[in-house]
Formats: sequence, structure tokens, C-alpha cells
Amino acid sequence: MMKAGDVHKLWAGVHLHMRGVGILSQLPWIPDIRDRLPWFTMPLWPIARKWSAARLQQPAEKKDIWYHLMDEAGLEKIKPSLAEVGADAVLTVIAGADTSSCAMTSLFWFLCSNTQCYKRVREELDAVYPPGSDPLDVSKHSSLPYLAACIQESLRLLPPAPVSGAREVPHGSGGVEIAGHFLPEGTQVWLPPRVLHLNPSNFSPSPEEFIPDRWLRSKNEKSDPQAETVYKNNTNAFLPFSYGPANCAGRNLAKKEIMMVMSILLHNFDFRFADGFDWENWPQQLKAFFVTIRPPIKVVITRRGS
Repeated sequence: MMKAGDVHKLWAGVHLHMRGVGILSQLPWIPDIRDRLPWFTMPLWPIARKWSAARLQQPAEKKDIWYHLMDEAGLEKIKPSLAEVGADAVLTVIAGADTSSCAMTSLFWFLCSNTQCYKRVREELDAVYPPGSDPLDVSKHSSLPYLAACIQESLRLLPPAPVSGAREVPHGSGGVEIAGHFLPEGTQVWLPPRVLHLNPSNFSPSPEEFIPDRWLRSKNEKSDPQAETVYKNNTNAFLPFSYGPANCAGRNLAKKEIMMVMSILLHNFDFRFADGFDWENWPQQLKAFFVTIRPPIKVVITRRGS
């Protein structure tokens, strides 16, 4: 896509696919009849099957993601089927691309909406990467605490997967009681991260405001005694990547990726909202279908120093 463009219309297909998943996940009987309906297919499945089948015919040149999805090392007791590999391929495309871009889109909105935060990020980057230095030097990322705090705060307020994943009451458990409600076994339970992220008992004060400093001056860390405000941060309630065994396997890679891309872009370019763009209403247009379906943010980009 970087070289030739979106010739397969994958980007639109990803969002259409997730709209379908969001609807079908509420209809548990659909998978039982799906294969009996030849006209019914999800947008990414044919592409995933085609690419998976083609990859099966090629020897591994390196240990890429396909190498592990297809168990070319022979570590599994049962070799995954083509259908299983295709399903994993779709998940990898969605989880490995769309969520990171969504996180950076939201972060750009927050920075362009908060000029003081934007200015502070820029000053930090200029100090760490002076003229002539290499913004791709990831060894200096630890010297960018404010940018890291902005990323955390953006993930808290607008997590890319705003509804997270379902958990199921285990079969054979007899059911459980949650918050005074009895849930029979087999019931799916959804907990959107924002329920916890905006709860003042977890993040305060002003849990609905973009305040990156809350990640630098929290009660859970050594606080600056001269700081005007000390923030309460319950990091156990920070769940943009879900939680437990089913959490995001690529969360550390995603954070490094976002830090690297944002460092390069903000170091080399200036960003501002385009004239006439209704930026204040942009968050109200976001839609949740497991991942966030969002409209574009219209910005003007100029090279710094030009």
C-alpha cells in the first residue's frame, strides 16, 4: 500500500469488515448458517484466503508473521487449517495497522486542539533531536517523557478499541454474580475501557480532560513536592490494550511504533487544523465497531523552516 496505493481497497474493506463483525457478534447463531449462504461473505475473507493459499506455496525466506501463523516451525501438535490462518491474517491486518493509525489520528486531534501541549511536545523534541540529529534514533525515546505522557492520555480518552473484547462466563461454572446481577454461564460480558478511564475514582481530577501531566505527577509515582496538582492514576484501570491472557500481543510494538512515527512527523513538520474544518465536533462522529471508525481530520502540513 505504501508503494502502489490501496489497489485492493483494503482500507475501506477493513472498516466494512469491522462493521459486519460488530453486528454479527450480537447474533451468535449466524456462524452456524454462514457457510450455507454462498452470497454471504465478509470483505476481507476472500483476500485473506487468496494470500494465505499463495503463501503456502512459497518457502519461508524469513521468520515473518506468516511463518508463525502457519506454524512453519512445526511447533504445534495440529497444523492450522487454511481457514484458521486466513482468520488470523485478517485479525493481524486490523490489529497491526488500523489501531495504531487510529491512535495517532486521535493524538493529532488532541495536540492540535491543545496548543500549549503541542508547543511543549515540540520543545521537548527539539531539545532531544537538535538540528542535524537523526529522529529515527529510538535510543532517545526515553528522553521524551512528555510525548509519552501525551500518547498515554490520548489512549485513555480515545482508545482505538473503545469496546474492547468480550469475556465469557465459563461453562460449568454455574454462573457468576457481577455488580449485583446474576449472569448464567455462557454469557458474554463487555467492559468498554472508557467506563474505567473516565471514572474519577480511577483518574482525577478532571478525568474527561486531556491533561498529559497526570502521567508525570501521579500519586503512584514519586511526585514533585512543588507541583501545583498531584493526579490520581489507577494504572490497573488503564486498559486501552485490554487485559489478561487475551490482551493485545503487540502492545509494546504499537507504543514504540507510535512514538517513532510521531517523533519523526512532529520534528519535521508543523500541523494545524484546516480552515473551515469543524474540529470541535470530530469526536462526536467516531463510531465503535470493536475498532474505531472515524472520519478524516483535515489539517494543513508545512515543513518546518519553510
